[in-house]
Amino acid sequence: MKRLYVVRHADSSWDNRLLSDFERPLSNKGHLEAQQISDYLINKNYKVDFIIHSSAERTTETAKYIHQNLSKNNALKIFSEKLLYLTEVNDVIKILNIYLKDYQSILYVGHNPTITSLVNYISNANIDHIPSSGLSVIDINKYRLQKSSGDLIEFIYPKKIKFL
Repeated sequence: MKRLYVVRHADSSWDNRLLSDFERPLSNKGHLEAQQISDYLINKNYKVDFIIHSSAERTTETAKYIHQNLSKNNALKIFSEKLLYLTEVNDVIKILNIYLKDYQSILYVGHNPTITSLVNYISNANIDHIPSSGLSVIDINKYRLQKSSGDLIEFIYPKKIKFL
């Protein structure tokens, strides 16, 4: 069975109003959130074979935090995809299906509202809003991503982690 980890980018900074949406980096809070979700993945012993992310600055920074922490014990590939920025769910599914052919588990870092819509579309989830650094773990029970092709195993985010 294949597994998909879906992560919304960590909190982003609005300090520099001259930056485009694509260029916005993580805030100080976002750096902490990215570290928290990375640590959580490690503590849960989740295995990731491949990371793909939107090439926007905040998703790139979030993905790099996760990659740096998860790749300490194994060779973990990471890929930046510009087409994942401000795209529709069907386009995300097409891109992810290309990589699911070659990997057992993929971690995708992207943006709302697409992240929330994707998780609800491909799984049995009914989530209203995935917050910054929200992580959804989905076991895929079909040979490719499509409507209702997986089961939501876990949904966690930094504020929820504090209560564990």
